[in-house]
Amino acid sequence: KGDTFQVKTTTASPKPLSYRIEASEPRLTGYGGAGLLAQFFAKLGLPEQLTALPGLPATRKAPPAQVLLAMLYGLVLDRSRQAHLADLGADPVFLQLAGLEGILSQRALSRFLSRLRMPTAHAVLEMNRTLVAGVRQGFADRETLTLDFDSHVQTCLGRPQRSAVGFNRRRRGARSYHPLFAFCGESRDFLGGRFRPGNAADRNGALGLLDELRRWLKSSGFCGRLQFRGDNGFYAGWLLDELEARRVTYTIVADLAGEGLQRRLVGLQYRPLDGDYAVAEFHYRAQGWKQARRMIAIRRRLDPKEPKRGKQLKLLEAEGYSFQLIVTNLALAPEEVWRFYNGRCNLENLIKEGRLGFSMDEVCSHTYAANALHCWLALLAGNLLGWLGERLGLPRRESVASLREKLLRIPARLVRTARHWVLKLSLHYRHLALFRRAHECLRA
Repeated sequence: KGDTFQVKTTTASPKPLSYRIEASEPRLTGYGGAGLLAQFFAKLGLPEQLTALPGLPATRKAPPAQVLLAMLYGLVLDRSRQAHLADLGADPVFLQLAGLEGILSQRALSRFLSRLRMPTAHAVLEMNRTLVAGVRQGFADRETLTLDFDSHVQTCLGRPQRSAVGFNRRRRGARSYHPLFAFCGESRDFLGGRFRPGNAADRNGALGLLDELRRWLKSSGFCGRLQFRGDNGFYAGWLLDELEARRVTYTIVADLAGEGLQRRLVGLQYRPLDGDYAVAEFHYRAQGWKQARRMIAIRRRLDPKEPKRGKQLKLLEAEGYSFQLIVTNLALAPEEVWRFYNGRCNLENLIKEGRLGFSMDEVCSHTYAANALHCWLALLAGNLLGWLGERLGLPRRESVASLREKLLRIPARLVRTARHWVLKLSLHYRHLALFRRAHECLRA
């Protein structure tokens, strides 16, 4: 009684497994989900639409349309660089699952891209809209449709064709492109764009793109009302006049550079929404405007201890508040106009997804047309992967990395047994039920 005993413990970690390497499996691939992509692309009629594109340069190893199809596979699988595509071409199981005859070498692909012309890049945009109209049934069931416009600075290394020095927050003085994008606010689909030099203003080409989308929507069966959302880069009297002439409702952040407008904001009578936010409205006619327009002011109380936040709430600070101003012709309460505009934040995420998930910022060639085509293919790849997730009933716009991990970039072995092809997956594959469901859904 009262004796104590010491228990001997061991803390030695297990030794790493010793093994030898043997490369003897010719039917293995790291892209077991390529067959799912091939089935989905076939249902959309994508290979046939790529074949119909004009101006594709001839190649010896593969049909020209399959070169673009291989580029789309690379973008969806995060293997977009020319060297990465060549690695995919060395995987015979991937080629068989994807239905590709072959993939060009890095040098041959570079020559192919250098011979592309702008009509082909424009045709890719038209093809994207055709696919959107098919997936969304032309938006014929919608009474309103929101067009979110934004631009993006694409920094260039070297001096590719038609690149120029413009505003570049990340690399001042660097040459760049400055593409313009239009997305559908409700479905988050990429609808169209303009590929522009880096010194183009935010709103350059916006009116032409809007007219192009209006004609396309009308021909697709949409008969409702269009709504335009944009940041302060689209705040211009002439653009507001044109939107009103086309009977397009708009919600655009105003530029607070004018001192008179700033003093007007500080002196308004605000209606509180909660402890931090308050709203007010007034009508304002800027110099050169034909008429006064409705302005919605949002005031936010600043916390001295809070770190600085995004630029849209820091446009103007006075007396412990920050202000945001929106010009609109929507017949909604001021707070509803503000909430409607805040729905545009999805657009920033979509552009970020295109940049980080689909290599949209990559300058793949010295030629302007090839870089434009690569940008549009990257955004089309985002549409395709989003539609695949919707088709399988996954949460809305599940992250690109998650879809790739669950369904596409998975190890598999393709074998032929009893006159049938069998795709063998790991017994420990966590998403096997989802993969089986996807396979059955796309075969139906």
